[in-house]
Amino acid sequence: MTYPDGSKSLAGPAFVASEENGTPWGGTAVELVSVENPTDLAGLIVLDTWLHNCDRFRPDGEKTRRNTRNVFLSAREASKGKFRVIAMDHTHCFTCGRAITKAIGNIDLVRDARLYGHFAEFRPYLTHEIVRGFGQRLLGLSKQTAESFLAGIPAAWDPSAEIRQALVGLLKDRANFVGQNVRQMLVDQGELQPELEFGE
Repeated sequence: MTYPDGSKSLAGPAFVASEENGTPWGGTAVELVSVENPTDLAGLIVLDTWLHNCDRFRPDGEKTRRNTRNVFLSAREASKGKFRVIAMDHTHCFTCGRAITKAIGNIDLVRDARLYGHFAEFRPYLTHEIVRGFGQRLLGLSKQTAESFLAGIPAAWDPSAEIRQALVGLLKDRANFVGQNVRQMLVDQGELQPELEFGE
């Protein structure tokens, strides 16, 4: 197979996705009423923000990307007439499809305060408690866990030791930054109401 940039498929390791019975989200709020795991909508925001996933929803002024087809409503393990939202298609994480270099660990990327994956229709399903829970899970990411992710990269793809080290640093440091700050990021950008202090 030849791609638009002139490159061709070669024999070797590849990503393969399982077939799912369901439908891509059409982008309306009413469709989300049938979702059985609505807390995972907040999880998509936290996940995409951690991974800089620009392919689902990327904030960029007039060039904002809104790709609702990357929010999949799966019928698997869902009640009749209901769906479960699942994360899919992470081909544009970290670099928006560009080549990954050792610069991936740049502090500006680690502390990027933009939110990804935050469709306005998700807002009714966001609470401080839910977002805090996903943030806490990120804070638990250790260097060893990040290294185990990188250990799964096929040798045929041959990322250099420098790139592996930079990715480990980004995964861990970005997880810590997003875990600590994602709730405030949502508040600052109007996606979540400020949390009232006790007695207010």
